[in-house]
Amino acid sequence: LTTLTAFNKWRELRKSARGKKYIMRTFLDESFLSQMTLFQMEDLRRQFADLLVDIGFLPKGFRVDGKTRQSASGTPDTSPNANSDNMQLVKAVLCAGLYPNVIIAPRELVNPLNTKKVSECAFRSAKGDSVYLHPSTISFSAKRLSNRYCVYHEIVKTSKIYVRDCTPVGEFALLLFGGSLKLFHEKGVVSIDNWILFRINAKLASILKHLRACMENLLLKKIVSPDEDVTGSSEGRALIKAVSVLLETETNKTNAIRNDGAEIVRPWCGNSDNDDRSRGRGRGRGGGRGRGGRGRGRGGRGRDGGRGRGSRRN
Repeated sequence: LTTLTAFNKWRELRKSARGKKYIMRTFLDESFLSQMTLFQMEDLRRQFADLLVDIGFLPKGFRVDGKTRQSASGTPDTSPNANSDNMQLVKAVLCAGLYPNVIIAPRELVNPLNTKKVSECAFRSAKGDSVYLHPSTISFSAKRLSNRYCVYHEIVKTSKIYVRDCTPVGEFALLLFGGSLKLFHEKGVVSIDNWILFRINAKLASILKHLRACMENLLLKKIVSPDEDVTGSSEGRALIKAVSVLLETETNKTNAIRNDGAEIVRPWCGNSDNDDRSRGRGRGRGGGRGRGGRGRGRGGRGRDGGRGRGSRRN
């Protein structure tokens, strides 16, 4: 995302500072950028867009250099790039492209009161290894991350295991664009590839799974019929809008929060003390008291012979 920001800034300066080469040189020098590399990136961007046009994923006549085709109203058609400013959606696309390159940060790095630097903390990989951010990573000296889950481009091993080009992504990005989902309705837990676990309302988990199925069906329909404008249909527009709004709810938030303050999605580590079912409604078998305290059954005898509601005398 840092590279994307620098690239977009360079393109803006080229338009606004025409004839003022010293402004461009100053920007490039201060940002440690190579103009030749930026031109190559612009050329690659144009080539990728042309390839997407050829296979039907972009409308014919679409150009990324601003010379787009005209819509029916006579204004430039920019709908294929309408969500380019939605950074949460851009992060979700990165998540889809880089998954399963995911690492999980310790909880303290999303705590506002944290005093440690990110560089001092070990992240956990899918294999259970302790990994660290490479010193060249932008977040290396930060004291807080926007989210515990990060996707990365490259992993190397020297004195430690390091990752480069690390970007925090939200829970919804992983749930929608990550690996295989498995729901555990009784516990209210969803797993991604059996290693990333979230506590989530069963109804919401089913809706997310349905959204994923709809996206896959839409993509398959486009692959089978490239000339069909699936995003222009009412179904396609509604699906894109739903996904975009869902991802935007995570903007500037550590977790997705409902209006009543309860967390919609939160990490789950599998501890029994987090499982409401294991706690019951009473004391359980220690005192044999409490309605539903499952020591020996509903209202059964406690280990010490204490009586619960409706229990029998010894």
